[in-house]
Amino acid sequence: MYTYCLYVNVYVCKFRSIRVALNLMIYCLCYTRKGIARPVSLIIVEGIMMVAQFLFAMAWKGSLYFATICLGLSYGSFSTINPAISSELFGFRSFGPIFGFLTLSAPASSTVLAGFVAGAVYDREAEKQHSSECKGQICFHLTCLIMVGVCALGMVLSAILSWRTRHVYRRRLEIENVNK
Repeated sequence: MYTYCLYVNVYVCKFRSIRVALNLMIYCLCYTRKGIARPVSLIIVEGIMMVAQFLFAMAWKGSLYFATICLGLSYGSFSTINPAISSELFGFRSFGPIFGFLTLSAPASSTVLAGFVAGAVYDREAEKQHSSECKGQICFHLTCLIMVGVCALGMVLSAILSWRTRHVYRRRLEIENVNK
């Protein structure tokens, strides 16, 4: 049992290091060299999450593993990108309340979407099957499609954020180029 736990811990650490490496790569390539704003990386991450939710909705054979990896990477990327964006856009004076709000947004949206929306959709599909429990991929098909829509809305809102804050990042890049 101990050996199994050790292997699981090593695997999780490797997965975390891959996530950190991907986030550092996004930061180095997109922000420092190209001058692309960090909210653009949110658009990319939300696009990956949208693809993962679509793969969950379609339930194609073998897509579960790839979708799970994509979803894990995108959730991990959110937790590393959000503090940087909130500190750059709002400063450190109001960083605490804003980051606290961002931290609470994930559990709040999970409660609404998983507790109410997914539960109602699951119960409706179970009633269609004349049972108290639902069987098959249809049970959460609509829920995952709703999540695809939520991810698309997030991409649109991140695009608006990126458009509205482009001057902040452009000015910061100009200052860094002058200092070199």
